[in-house]
Order: sequence, then structure tokens, then C-alpha cells
Amino acid sequence: MSRIALLFLLVSGCTSQSDKASHIVVGRGFSAAVTQATGDPWAGCAATIALGIGKELYDSTGRGTPEALDAIATGVGGCSFSFAF
Repeated sequence: MSRIALLFLLVSGCTSQSDKASHIVVGRGFSAAVTQATGDPWAGCAATIALGIGKELYDSTGRGTPEALDAIATGVGGCSFSFAF
């Protein structure tokens, strides 16, 4: 796990670490797939940010509990993979 992703987990609160860790892992996997398919790490990072925002927008329709930190965790995971901070 990258240092930035680990730092995010530490500051996001102890009670939700497993949820945030899941978002980071999914973000990393999604970014890896998009980066490999396109050959462009910027595309992997951008797609992961869009995925995180889209998921929280979906949750806001009453199908879940939207949390801004979840979208950030997804983006942090994906972008930290794409650019290996």
C-alpha cells in the first residue's frame, strides 16, 4: 500500500478503516485495468476518480449511504497506483 493511501487510512478514522481500505483496493484494481488497457496512467487515475464519484452518486439515490471520504479513498487508491507516489 502506498504511503499516501496509508496516510489517508490513518486520518479518515479508525471506525471506517476496513471500508476505506476496500475503496482503496478497488480503486487500485480499476486503475490498473484502465492503465493497462489504455497505456495512459492519467486515464487510469481519471477513471478511478470518476468511479469513486459515480459510486457515491449512486449511493445518494437511496441505495446506500454516500460518503465523500469513500470517493476520495477510491481516487487515492487508483491514482497512487497509476503514478506510484
